[in-house]
Amino acid sequence: MDQLEVRLAARKTVETLTQLQIEQSKVSQLEQILTICAWSRKVRLDGAWVSFEEFLFRRFGVRISHGITEEAAARLLGEAGLSVRDISR
Repeated sequence: MDQLEVRLAARKTVETLTQLQIEQSKVSQLEQILTICAWSRKVRLDGAWVSFEEFLFRRFGVRISHGITEEAAARLLGEAGLSVRDISR
């Protein structure tokens, strides 16, 4: 469940950051904005690979404050065709 939450948050954050960067600076090469390794879920920042949470903190001062809410979990499970009962067995 935590992995689903992190993936969804990462996807939305990357999309938002990418769009903001493109509009602000008209960057021609997206890889200069953000490079993410899908397998390790790490972000390349200043030549080093760091966790997504570390990237958010170092670049924007944002910290992940908590896990997934019940509402978000139910929505994600619904999108996957599952329910809480399916995963609690």
